[in-house]
Amino acid sequence: AGVFVIFFITGVIPALQGASAEVSRASAEIDVAAFDWLRTRTAPDAVVVGIPADGHAIAALGERRPVVDADFLALPDAEERYADVLSVFTSPYVTNVVDVLGKYGAEYVFVSPAAQRDFDIGGLPAVGPCLREVFRNDAVIYRSKCEVQS
Repeated sequence: AGVFVIFFITGVIPALQGASAEVSRASAEIDVAAFDWLRTRTAPDAVVVGIPADGHAIAALGERRPVVDADFLALPDAEERYADVLSVFTSPYVTNVVDVLGKYGAEYVFVSPAAQRDFDIGGLPAVGPCLREVFRNDAVIYRSKCEVQS
């Protein structure tokens, strides 16, 4: 019994504290207000571009369809989708971003704290009259108002 108590104090309690800290950090990463905004201010059939790691949260918390989520690799066009999504976060040209959004029928871009960290950005590098910031908190949401004509 004494060995169990020592194991519990030295092993289990620190592990629980570490797990609790990870859950707190992950919860802090979720901008509840941003997902509320998506859910209440966008059409129910709206499509949203976000990084793959945010896809499930966009679907579950924002109740909107993401272009990619963590399971996108099962899609036949996975490589192309991934490259397109990355270009939304890295392209300095609004026309490129709007073209990608149009390709997937997306009207919104969700820039989470994780995306900001991954791409070392505070928001999208390409903004303008066609691509406007519509929400900012920890996450930033943009809306596209234009289409690229081919």
